[in-house]
Amino acid sequence: MVPYNTPAFSSGYASLLYGFVESKRLEGCKYNGEVKELQRLDRYFRTHGVTPADHPEKTVYGWLGKRSSESDKTFSTRNSVYRQFYSYLLSQGDDVLPVPPNAREKLNGSGFTPYIFTHDEMRLIFDAADNWKSQGASYVRCAPLLFRLLYGTGLRINEALSLTAGDISIRQEMLLVREAKNDNSRLVPMSQSLSGRVADYLSAHGYPEGEPVFQHDGGKQFSTNTAYDWFRQTLWKAGIPHRGRGKGPRLHDVRHTFAVHSLQAAVEAGTDPNAFLPLLCTYLGHRRLSATERYLRLTAEAYPSVIKAMDGIMDKIIPEVESYEG
Repeated sequence: MVPYNTPAFSSGYASLLYGFVESKRLEGCKYNGEVKELQRLDRYFRTHGVTPADHPEKTVYGWLGKRSSESDKTFSTRNSVYRQFYSYLLSQGDDVLPVPPNAREKLNGSGFTPYIFTHDEMRLIFDAADNWKSQGASYVRCAPLLFRLLYGTGLRINEALSLTAGDISIRQEMLLVREAKNDNSRLVPMSQSLSGRVADYLSAHGYPEGEPVFQHDGGKQFSTNTAYDWFRQTLWKAGIPHRGRGKGPRLHDVRHTFAVHSLQAAVEAGTDPNAFLPLLCTYLGHRRLSATERYLRLTAEAYPSVIKAMDGIMDKIIPEVESYEG
């Protein structure tokens, strides 16, 4: 069996690159040769000052261009890896790189579509986690709260697992997400019911302020792989089928579901989506509003009843996509 290469990234995209490689390997890909290409891309970003906040198209395209001394295969591989990374970023809601110049139509036509859980499916997930007492002690202790926290706040899984007891204010019903993706620390409100569950959990386990909220018996923070495994097992227990390799549902789709269900509730309550989107953008920790706007389309697709209320709003969003497609 060929061992995995251990990647080493240090640019402003490091956390995103690590997440991308992890997602490919969870799909069963070795991704060893591609890791080497990604490390070269990472060095290029660091050398040329390309960051999620500042990524000039001309500079990035300098990496993608054909070089006089390279073969067609090398050129194709470099561009293929970039396209895959770019598609992954879009699937995570991160608009932090220029679209590949030779793949606009392909990316638009074959991009990953998030799986939006129904309200009933989320209830099935919670019920399965609550009542699966034959699972290990760590699952029984942590999984029910972890899944509710992800759905109730829209946190990324690494953000949730990085929380310490001191990052939570029960009195203010607030979470502090430190040094999140895009170097964007933020305060995230909790609902009263979620805050109550968190309070009961912390009271039961008595973790000191600096310790992880979700931890092994020895105090070590859980890995994302553990959370992914828990979620896949819980989907099976809940009777929610997997759609096939690379198609989900994935744990990150709980975050997408939070955004769509929040928009659905806002529209049905009579809130102007134009006013709500900037709030959701900040809540999710998106750097750009364009990363949040796509949830308008996902909401309309998942809940046709809200389409009429969004009629005019969608017209303002769609032309930007047509322009983007070139």
